[in-house]
Amino acid sequence: MMFQGDLFSQQGWVDIPDGKLFWQPDFLSKEESAALFALLQNQLSWQQLPIKMFGREVLQPRLQAWFGNAYSYSGSHCHLRHCPTC
Repeated sequence: MMFQGDLFSQQGWVDIPDGKLFWQPDFLSKEESAALFALLQNQLSWQQLPIKMFGREVLQPRLQAWFGNAYSYSGSHCHLRHCPTC
């Protein structure tokens, strides 16, 4: 079932299919969010990793920066990587 509600007209805990979402408009100011985005964009090691789909290897259609325990799926391997400190 697809969610047809307007998430952005509410705030606080919102029921969504199979879970809950906490939405807080203006959690960060525009200046704070721009600074955080620039920090993440410039300081993290972003990668476009390959994945096996239907028997062939293709690049995933997104950039990702992995932090956490070693993890593997569909022929892709993410190695143990700790979160950076600011």
